[in-house]
Amino acid sequence: MPWKPRPPCPRCGVVGCKDKTHDRYWRARQKRPVPNSEKERRAAVVKEYKRTHGWQAPGGKWVAPCPRCHRVVSDMTAEHVVPFALSGREDGPLSVLCRSCNSRGGAVIVNRRRHG
Repeated sequence: MPWKPRPPCPRCGVVGCKDKTHDRYWRARQKRPVPNSEKERRAAVVKEYKRTHGWQAPGGKWVAPCPRCHRVVSDMTAEHVVPFALSGREDGPLSVLCRSCNSRGGAVIVNRRRHG
């Protein structure tokens, strides 16, 4: 794929404008702020998963196997089953994965059909 230069700034006309308030590409990449209620809901889902599927390690941390890669880890995160980028709801169901599997996924829906 050939390299394409950035287009000029739509507000000031300068190629490679460093003012982030002018850059429409920068504004499009900003992350949506996550409200505290959503952070608390995700933390509660992870805590419940660790209690039901995990155990307390000798160091005192709770560990559990990741459902995707089956590694036993203590650093787990909750993600939406249907991502926001693919029209998911904010109060939709959550699934628990280890941090490396969660960051590897992106906005992808895993085929969750049941066979049988």
